[in-house]
Formats: sequence, C-alpha cells, structure tokens
Amino acid sequence: MERGAPLDLLGVLRSAHPKAVDEIVFSLRCIANHALDLSCLKLPQINPLRITAAAELLHRVDVSHNQLERLPLEIFLLPNITVLKASHNHLQFLPAFPRWRCTALQILDVSHNEIISPLGSQDYNDFSQFNLNPADSSTAAAMLNKALPYMTPLSDRSTTVPSPTELKKDQSKLKTRLLGTLSGLLQPATKQIKRTTCVPTTIFTMRNLTSVNLRGNRLEELPAWVTVLPKLWSLDLRDNPRLHWLPPELARARGLFLLRVEGLMLSNPPASEIARGSKAVVCYLRSQLKMSISYRHMKLMVIGETAAGKTTLLTYLSGEVNPNRTHQDELLSTVGVSMGMYKCQRSREGRRDMPRPVFFQTLDFAGQHEYDSTHQCFFSQRAVYLGVFDITLGYDGVASLRPWLMSIQACAPGSPVVIVGTHCDVSSNFDDNDILAAVEQECGLGRPASALGSLGLPRIAGLYLVSGTTGEGMDALRDAIHTEAVELTDPHSIFKEPYLQQTVPGSYLELQERLALEAEELKRNSSCPVISHGQLVEVVKRAPPLDIEDSEELSQACRFLHNVGVLMHYEPPPIKSAES
Repeated sequence: MERGAPLDLLGVLRSAHPKAVDEIVFSLRCIANHALDLSCLKLPQINPLRITAAAELLHRVDVSHNQLERLPLEIFLLPNITVLKASHNHLQFLPAFPRWRCTALQILDVSHNEIISPLGSQDYNDFSQFNLNPADSSTAAAMLNKALPYMTPLSDRSTTVPSPTELKKDQSKLKTRLLGTLSGLLQPATKQIKRTTCVPTTIFTMRNLTSVNLRGNRLEELPAWVTVLPKLWSLDLRDNPRLHWLPPELARARGLFLLRVEGLMLSNPPASEIARGSKAVVCYLRSQLKMSISYRHMKLMVIGETAAGKTTLLTYLSGEVNPNRTHQDELLSTVGVSMGMYKCQRSREGRRDMPRPVFFQTLDFAGQHEYDSTHQCFFSQRAVYLGVFDITLGYDGVASLRPWLMSIQACAPGSPVVIVGTHCDVSSNFDDNDILAAVEQECGLGRPASALGSLGLPRIAGLYLVSGTTGEGMDALRDAIHTEAVELTDPHSIFKEPYLQQTVPGSYLELQERLALEAEELKRNSSCPVISHGQLVEVVKRAPPLDIEDSEELSQACRFLHNVGVLMHYEPPPIKSAES
C-alpha cells in the first residue's frame, strides 16, 4: 500500500470480521436515526444483542409485520424509547408490567397479534436460543458502545454518525483502538449479557404512556397495567371478540379522550353510554368505583283511552280504595300526566319467603288525543307498561290500544306491556272468548317478540281482566306486574342483566332526595317544580356537596333518574366527535 493512500478501515474490518462489521454498520444506522427498524422481515425472533448495542440512543423500535411469538425483554428496558411498534406478529403475551423500565415510552402498538393476557409469565432471562459463543464475531455488536466513544462523543445525545472525512482522521489510531475493542468484546460478552438482562423487581408506573393499541387480539380482560396509566389519552380495543367487560378502574385515566370499542359485545359499560362517547364511558366507570347500593325502582306506565279506568286501577293496586267510588266517578278524566308512587308486593301464596317489593314511579297518562304528542317524552325501557281498555266498549276498546302500543315500540323497543281489561264486573255482550280473540288480533297476544317487532308492536306480557269495584283479578295482576319488573333485563347488556340487580352510586340517590326536597319547597311557594341547569348545579354543590365530580357525571345521574321516573330531564343529542 502506497504511503498517503486512504485507508479503507471498513474493508479491513470486513475481511477479518464480516459479521461484526455488518452489525456495526447496522448499529450506526440505528444511532443516526435514533431508531431500530426491523419491520417486514419475517423474523421469527430478534437477537437481544441488536437492542443492547445502542440501548441509550434508541428512541423508536419497529418490529411490526414479522413472525415473532415473543418480544425480548431488552426492548422494555430501553431507557429512552418513546415509540414501540410490534403489530402484526404472533405475540401471545408481553413481559410482566412490573419488569418494564422504558419510562419514556409514549406510544405502544401491539395490535393484530394473539395476545390473550398481556400479563405474561415467561422467563425473559432465557437466551439459550441465541448463539453466544465468544468465537462468533456477531456478539461484538453487544458491546459496540465501547467502540463508539472513539468514533463519536456519546455524551452528546443529539450526536450523528461522523462524516467519512472525520472517520479518516488519524485512521491508524482509530483502526488500532477499534480492533482492540472488538478483540476485547469477544471475551466477556456472555458476562456482559447477564449484567444487561438483570431486571430489578420494583414496581413503577409508566407515567408517560399516552397511546396503547391492543386492537385485533384475543383479550378476555383488560390488562391491569392499562388502568394505572395517568397520562393515557388513546386506547384502542377493537376486534377483541372475547372482551366483554371493562373494569371500573379504567376511570382512573382521567385524560382518556379516545376509547375505541366499536364492535365489542360489552356488558359493562352499556351500549347507551358507549354511544355517548369516551367521556361518558369514563364517567360511567368512575361511578362504579364509588359506593353503590341496590336500587329496586322503575316506572309503571299506565296507558289507554280516556275513561278506560286507569286511575281507578292504580288506586286499587296501591291500596287506596274508596268504597263509595262508582262507575260514574271514573268518568272524571286525568289531565296531562298524573305521577305517584306504588310499592308492589307480590302475594306470598306458594312461597316460603316474602318476595322483596318493587317500588314504582307511576305515570297515569291522560287519554285525550290532545296529549298524544307528549307521551313519547316519558317512555323509556326501564319500565313496565299497562295497556288498559274498557271491556264494555267491545272490540273498539281493544283496537284503541294499537296506536299506544306502536308508540311504545318506537320509543322503547321490546318493552313488556300487560294488557288489562277493566269493568269485568259489568255485564256485556263481549265475553271472555271475544276479548281474547280481539287482543290476539289487535295486540299480538301469544306471538313471539320477534314477530311483534316486525309489526311495530312491543312484547305482550299477558292479558288480565279486573274490576276496580270488586277487586276481581287484582291479585293476579299485581303478581304479574311484580314478575315482569323482576325479570326485566337491560337490552344493552349482552348477559341480559336484570335491572333490579344493578347497583347505582349512592350520590345518585342523594341527588334524588335533594331534588325531592327542592320540588316540595317550590310547591309550597306555589311555583312549578321546574329548575334550570344552573339551579341543579347549586343543589349538587350545596353543603355538604355531593360526590359528583363534573358536568358529565351530573348529566349521567340525571339520565338515570329520568329513566326511573324520578325527574324529567332532557338534553340535546350528543355531537359526534372524531372518535366515532
């Protein structure tokens, strides 16, 4: 070689240690970009040495679109990594969360894998599958950081790969130092690996993780570590067909803005809250973290034409019977909507223990047609409906129920309606067989709910003939109402959980009590029991303030009390955001 001729350092190294040089070149590229990109290479596994070679300089790691069944623990030990992409592999788990040390991690994408439970338990200290023979020059990359100080100052985190001109300076000295370092690398490599993979056992919090993508896996439950991420902003859980429940602890992620659960059959939270967006879901889950109590209340809606005997029916059921009341008294029609309370206790006949009562908020609707347009404002699915008709009116009395039934199905699909014929003590040419035939024809009695739905009719829960004068048939009707209330399930729950088995936050009931006192005060002052949103907020904040944290939780409490008939609360439909 002539004096002054440029020295091809990489050529010299490649002739002696080809694999080591390839690893060095690869690592230098990683250092230049602060990223390790091994995507789309169909790799069945990743050598941990490629990760530890430039551990402190890596900010991004992309191993997506491979054939990986596990990720090396070294990835989760990188101190400065902010983005980890491992989608479209065959991962079944991740390292146990307490072993993670990548405290700078902000974005985690492990979508489209086969993860069942991200809390894996495999031993990530086992590297026997990799060849750690000191004679193998590829292990030199594991200690590349010893050689790099002679190439570029590692103390500067913003460093870049030196230019060819800089690398040629003092080439002989650089060659001597680099080859000497490589020679030393081939000796203690195994010991160094052991030191690198020693994982502390202390538990810590990933305070910077803001985005987690778990889409397209086989999750059966949400991993616990997701619920302790204080800065979590985006969580994608779509396409996990085995995931049916979100833990209330997820509400601790107060900043959760984008929650993707489309297509999941979730029992918790209900679909009605999911449809309102991420904020409503987090609010619902937060309410479950609070003290919850049983709440055996729902609505009893009494519908039918004017003078059908609806008010008399409710009076008898509630035990407030006036023995001097006559048929002519029943002609005094209700105006608008009459509201009241009814404690429904099933008879003890044939039972050892007295069944628990159900408390109904009763709504007795006026039958005059001028009020028809207002009825839909009160219909909801957490209710039992009584469709009342006067037997003495014959077939026309039964036919008058059909518009009511269609309105119920439109506003509260599938709700149970008990058909009640009144005045059974009054002689009529319309006998029991005629009544049954008319109810089957006009109301669909005896048909399956699916068939009724296609006809625009709700579920018909039975036919009962009663008398508000003699009390005939009232016990059987009372038992039917109680049974329907106990068995009525939430249509938004995939497990069909009965309404009366659900619990609600104690703060909701405290709000109910305060609003009842507020209504009484307004009535004493000859005012209508109506308050504005501002007044509602004042009621909540009144000392001692209720455990209702924000406007969304207050709206949720009001929606619940509206559905059980305690108050009437209406709000504009939600504006669909970018998340939908």
